[in-house]
Amino acid sequence: MKALILSKRVAELAHERQGMSGGRLIIVWGGFDFALLAGGLAATSAAALVRSNLAKTDAQKTEQILDRLAFDDSIATIAGLTIGIMTLIGFLISISAQVAADNKTRILRLRAFGYYLVALIVSTIIAGVIVWLQTLRPADEIELRWPGLNAASQKELETAFACSASQSKIQSCLEPIAAAVTTRLGFAFTALHAFSGVQLMLWLLTAALIVQLQDRERARRIDARQAAEAQYKL
Repeated sequence: MKALILSKRVAELAHERQGMSGGRLIIVWGGFDFALLAGGLAATSAAALVRSNLAKTDAQKTEQILDRLAFDDSIATIAGLTIGIMTLIGFLISISAQVAADNKTRILRLRAFGYYLVALIVSTIIAGVIVWLQTLRPADEIELRWPGLNAASQKELETAFACSASQSKIQSCLEPIAAAVTTRLGFAFTALHAFSGVQLMLWLLTAALIVQLQDRERARRIDARQAAEAQYKL
């Protein structure tokens, strides 16, 4: 009888310790999950804004002109929108896992979320590579694309970069513009790969959470069996 009481007490202490570590894990997991949501909203908003600027071919603001020079190929913005929408869908899957009625369903949904995260990570890296390839273009192409800008756009960029695009000084004007375009693309590239890091961390935390839930479910079954055996002996 004393042995039974002692084993029950040990099990209670183990569950308390597991609950404390589990609480910390779920908090960290939740933080990264909301970081995923924030990143998805940011990617969707940024891609939508850039696509809007690309559509405004007569817009003369410096930011809009630079967007047209940096992201003239719609593939990059489509990739950004795709990543954003995929991320929002992934967040909904993660929430559905947390509101599941039992551990078994929660584990299954978390596994589905884990597989979805793998697809999202790969997609984000591919989008980053697409943007990176575009960073190789501006310095070589800006001189060819400059004549394609209307006079008002050229004047706006000359004013913004305090330079003159006259025939004798055109190179001194195009170089800072090309650098600004490259910086714009580089920021998008860095943001995408930083976001893939958040996704990877969330995937690792999801795997840890699945293991923890499996251990908890296993411990619950063992406790139930031990309780049934103890009841039978009594």
